[in-house]
Amino acid sequence: MLISVIEKIEINATPSDVAKIMFDPNQDIRWIGGIREVIEIEGFPLKEGSTVHRIADFDGKEIEYILEVKKYIPDHSVDFETTKSPFPMRILYQITNVDKNTSLVQITLDGSSEGFLMFLDQISTIMVSQNLKSDLRRLKDMVEGRTWQNSPQVNE
Repeated sequence: MLISVIEKIEINATPSDVAKIMFDPNQDIRWIGGIREVIEIEGFPLKEGSTVHRIADFDGKEIEYILEVKKYIPDHSVDFETTKSPFPMRILYQITNVDKNTSLVQITLDGSSEGFLMFLDQISTIMVSQNLKSDLRRLKDMVEGRTWQNSPQVNE
């Protein structure tokens, strides 16, 4: 089954302030639900060709995957594709300036649950949507200063 989910949230901050957290893989475990560990980041700060190696829990299953940056526009967007994963996916982070102190933040996830959650079909899409909404709420809280903490160390 193909999965395509887009979730958005407004954050009271500039695109640059949002990107400092959203585009820093060292912060992933703080705002992305299910991420247990960022094992390695090759090419930081991010740029085209950078990779991020993550271990996550999804629906009770451990998933290890590597994302490669396919396109990067500072303070605006990062387009990732999996190079290692139990299922192919593309994740696009976008930040758009709404006004002086507000940004529209969007995550688009396109993938396939073939061989992984194929039997769940529409439930997979609903779960992914709920997870992305939760991630964006945590990101909003962090950026707006409600849950900010120093970033954890990444194993390299």
